[in-house]
Amino acid sequence: MTERENDVGFIVKQIHDDLGSYLDGRLRANGLTSAQVEVIRFLSEREGERTTLRDLEEYLGVSHPTVVGLVCRLADKGILRSDRDPKDGRARNLSLTSMAWKEGIGIPTFEKVKEAEDLLTQGFTEEERLELVRLLRRVQENLKGR
Repeated sequence: MTERENDVGFIVKQIHDDLGSYLDGRLRANGLTSAQVEVIRFLSEREGERTTLRDLEEYLGVSHPTVVGLVCRLADKGILRSDRDPKDGRARNLSLTSMAWKEGIGIPTFEKVKEAEDLLTQGFTEEERLELVRLLRRVQENLKGR
C-alpha cells in the first residue's frame, strides 16, 4: 500500500467523487444532479423562510457563480423561483415551485439520496456510524476559517 492510499484528503476526495457519480447516475432518470437535489432539499427544509443565494452559497460551501448556475438550471426546469428581494434589490429570494413536488422530483429524489447514505454506512453499527460522523465533523472543523 502506498503512502497516498492512507492520505485522508485523498480518501475523502475519492469518496466524494464516487458518491457524486453514484447519485448522478441514480438521479439521471429524474433529470437532476446530486447538487441540484441538495438545493431542492435545502429549500424544502427552509420552506416559508427567506432564503437567498448567499444562504445557499454558505450551505453548499461553493462559489457564487456555481450557485447561480444551479439556480438558473433549476429555474429553467420550473423547479424553483428566484425573485428580487423587495427590501434589497441586490438580493434574490429563492423558493420552490409546485413542480418541485411532482412525481420524479422532490420526495422521490430524496429517497435516492437516503439510499446512497445507507450504502455509505452499510454494515456499520449505529455507534460506528455516529463515530464516523463525529470524526468527519472534527476534520471539517479543522478546515473552517482557513
